[in-house]
Amino acid sequence: MKLNIGEEQFIVKVASSEASRKRGLSGVKSLPKGNGLVLKYSEPTTMTVTMKGMNFPLDLIFIKDYKVIAVKKANTWDTDIDIGKPIDMVLEVNAGDKGSIKIGNDVSWIGEKTDKDTIIMAEGGLVPEGTLHVLDEDGKVQMNTMGNERVFSRIHTRQLYNLSVNAKNPSDFKRIGRAMVRMLNKQNTQPLQFSKN
Repeated sequence: MKLNIGEEQFIVKVASSEASRKRGLSGVKSLPKGNGLVLKYSEPTTMTVTMKGMNFPLDLIFIKDYKVIAVKKANTWDTDIDIGKPIDMVLEVNAGDKGSIKIGNDVSWIGEKTDKDTIIMAEGGLVPEGTLHVLDEDGKVQMNTMGNERVFSRIHTRQLYNLSVNAKNPSDFKRIGRAMVRMLNKQNTQPLQFSKN
């Protein structure tokens, strides 16, 4: 599974049960660069991270509603790391791996291709490769399209919405048009994530 945060991308495992979240990365000897663990909650909750049993320091990225709301460094001797706000995910990565991540960054999932012409979706489930899937915020398939459609990402849709909310004069609408052209250009020039998609 992959998780995008701002300009950074991580290969992650998801801990969504109480036992797996409590265990976290404790006892793990090391974590490869660019890898991490997502502690995922079904409902927003306030929670405390403890470093008990950890063999290396971490960067903790606290997330709510697919936005970064806090970033903390956690040393192996730290206990009771709490941001005092409800979250629905925490990404744990090696200390220093957070890169350019900052408060306010958007967060999104990317499915993972298998060797059997299927895609493993975020939160589980398989879908056939070669079909364009429209996903909800949890990575679950909401709709399949036939192809040749233009689909704006949730992030780009939010950016366009924010630009349009206060648009009042022709220069505002020109700004929206330029933003759409930039977004379409990005779609046209970025590499395909999966063949046949």
